[in-house]
Amino acid sequence: MTSKQWTANEINDLVRGFQAPCVIVAAAELDLFGQMGSPPFSAEQAAAKLKSDLRGVTILLDALAALRLLDKQSTTYTVPQRRQGL
Repeated sequence: MTSKQWTANEINDLVRGFQAPCVIVAAAELDLFGQMGSPPFSAEQAAAKLKSDLRGVTILLDALAALRLLDKQSTTYTVPQRRQGL
């Protein structure tokens, strides 16, 4: 069997395909959607409520916003009503 000659784009696509599920699993393990509810919240408030590291929570929240699983306005996040209780 010969090895595949991967292009940089193929490798990037492969890695990116793995990132979204990891972000969602991390949010689920923290029960982020259930814990934060519907009022707008900051990364600081989320970190305190989840008893987690601020930097890590900020990265997670930004990743969820990039996936459109959270809404973000400036430094404030909101769990869209359709996602509450996930």
